[in-house]
Amino acid sequence: QRKRLYVQDAMKHGRFPNWDFGPDYDPGKVYVRGGTDPSTTATKQRGRFPYVPVTPPQFPRDCKK
Repeated sequence: QRKRLYVQDAMKHGRFPNWDFGPDYDPGKVYVRGGTDPSTTATKQRGRFPYVPVTPPQFPRDCKK
């Protein structure tokens, strides 16, 4: 508790540092986002280089609603 109060008192004076992080790159070009197919597997598969065709699952789930 004593250390926390010391830091709190010290941070009341002077310039407060900016804690916001700004990446040095364009995150829109780095992260894989959804496309035409909402399936996560298909989206990540399209982002691979070199291209690897999709392998269908051996035991697909029954996703009927």
